[in-house]
Amino acid sequence: MTPLPAALAALQTVSTDDAAKLLHRKPNTLRAWARSDTAPLQPVRINGRLLWPASGIAALLSGQAPRPMASTTPAPTQRATVR
Repeated sequence: MTPLPAALAALQTVSTDDAAKLLHRKPNTLRAWARSDTAPLQPVRINGRLLWPASGIAALLSGQAPRPMASTTPAPTQRATVR
């Protein structure tokens, strides 16, 4: 297991490139995770950028399941279907 850099413990989110390096994955793999409902980690989208929760990265590296990060955007509402 790779020890986490001390700077990661102080961060809430990490860029896609930095998260990919920490997780030993390619950045496009993480971008695919962002589009998937079954991915091991979900990012927060801020101004179109994907930011990955540092706590989730730490959990994945330690072999635990990450907890979802609280979103700052409201959940989408479902519209009634008119028949």
